[in-house]
Amino acid sequence: MRSFLLSTLVCIALFTAAGSARSTTSTAQSCPHGSAQGDWEAVFGRRLDPNRANALLARVHRKGFGCAKIENEGGTHEVSVLRLTHESAAEKIVRKAHRRGFRTAYVARS
Repeated sequence: MRSFLLSTLVCIALFTAAGSARSTTSTAQSCPHGSAQGDWEAVFGRRLDPNRANALLARVHRKGFGCAKIENEGGTHEVSVLRLTHESAAEKIVRKAHRRGFRTAYVARS
């Protein structure tokens, strides 16, 4: 029973990783490419545990935000869409995130 549970969890993890890679790759050309400093971000959440951050990232990708990435921010793992050159672009993503169930999403300056 224990090995069955372990193999099931491994399969789920591999499936989730494959799905995340697909959505990120397919939207890579439409993702923002601003500079790393001074731009805007649409933040979906922060997690102390990297596994929980990866789970949030997978959920964010499944909901249609394929450009989201994990950034190490102040000792936490922040899931966000980075490098947005205009605050209005970040606000638009956050409004869409709220409609898709991410009620705590917010806009931040990089």
